[in-house]
Parts: sequence; C-alpha cells; structure tokens
Amino acid sequence: MTSVGVPIKILHEAEGHVVTLETVTGEVYRGKLIEAEDNMNCQMSDVVVTFRDGRNHQLDNVFIRGNKGAIGMGLGGLDQIRGGRGGRGTTFRGGR
Repeated sequence: MTSVGVPIKILHEAEGHVVTLETVTGEVYRGKLIEAEDNMNCQMSDVVVTFRDGRNHQLDNVFIRGNKGAIGMGLGGLDQIRGGRGGRGTTFRGGR
C-alpha cells in the first residue's frame, strides 16, 4: 500500500466544501467538491464554469479527470476545513 502526499490529503479534506479548480486548458470550475480520488479525479456539484473567453455556464455535476485539472485549488478558509483552531502555534513558519 502506498501513502498519499500532503496535497492529496488536503484535497480529500476539502470534500463537501466549495472549491475552485483550474484546468490545464484555463477553464475555472467553482462548486462543491463531492469526491476526490488519490489520482486527483474530482467530482463536483452545483458548478459554475468560467471559460477562457470569460463566458460563464452553470452545471449540475462535473467530473474532472486528475491529469486535466488541479493546476491550483482555491481553498479559501482552509482553517475552517481543519476545524478553525486559532491561537498560538497555528501559523506555519517553516524551518525545523
């Protein structure tokens, strides 16, 4: 059994939340992440897709293959996904 990396773990934690995904062709999908697989395949619902020319389109469900998407995931409010633990020691500073 292989272990998954941190980006895949974050992607799984985002399931059930609204995310923004940009494909390699420049289309931007924003909607609720229903399921994410270890190969980065993503199933989303209630999606608004913005095409490269600026047009928007509403879609009920979308499946984006892992090698076509996820240039970047907009996970605004990642602290809310993790439970929103505030306070001392929650800021990543790098180093050891």
